[in-house]
Amino acid sequence: MVDVADYQHDPTQGPRAALSAFPATLVRHYAAPDGQGGRFTQSPKHQIDLLTEALPTNLGRVNNGYLQASRIRDLGAAAAAVEQNFNQIRVGVHDDAQVVLGYSWGGAVEGEPRIAQVFTSTLAVGGYGQGEPIAGPAGRSVSSSYAPRTSARSWRRLTSARKECCSR
Repeated sequence: MVDVADYQHDPTQGPRAALSAFPATLVRHYAAPDGQGGRFTQSPKHQIDLLTEALPTNLGRVNNGYLQASRIRDLGAAAAAVEQNFNQIRVGVHDDAQVVLGYSWGGAVEGEPRIAQVFTSTLAVGGYGQGEPIAGPAGRSVSSSYAPRTSARSWRRLTSARKECCSR
C-alpha cells in the first residue's frame, strides 16, 4: 500500500487526482467502505479490490488498485475471466469530494469546488507494471478488457454504483 504522504511524489493521474481532493482521499484511506455498511482502514492486507468479482484470486491479484503482470498466474485464463465477468467489475464513486489543490499542487483553489471521483482497477503498465509488459494475444486480451465501454448498460451500472460507495 502506498502511503498517502507519498502521493505527492507520484505524477500519475490517480495520485494527482487523489491529492487535488485530499479530504476525500483521507476518508477512502482511513474509513473505506466495507460494502456492508461499515468502514475500515486500508492496509497492505486489507484493501478495496474492485476486481474481486471479475477476476478469481487463483488467476491474479490486485495490489493498490493495479493488476500487475507479475501477479497474473495465467494470462489467457485471466483475460478470459475478466472479459466474461466484465459486468462484475466494480466502480467506486466518491461523490461531492471537495477540491482543495489545483493541477500543479501549487496551493489552494478558489471557492469550494466539488467533484465526483470515479475509480476502478486497471492493468498496470509502465512503472507500476513491476516486470515485463504483457505481450502477445493474452496481453492484448487483458488490456482490451479495460477499454472504455460507453454502452447504456455501463452507464446504468456507473449510476447505480454511486449509491454503493462514498458520500459526504
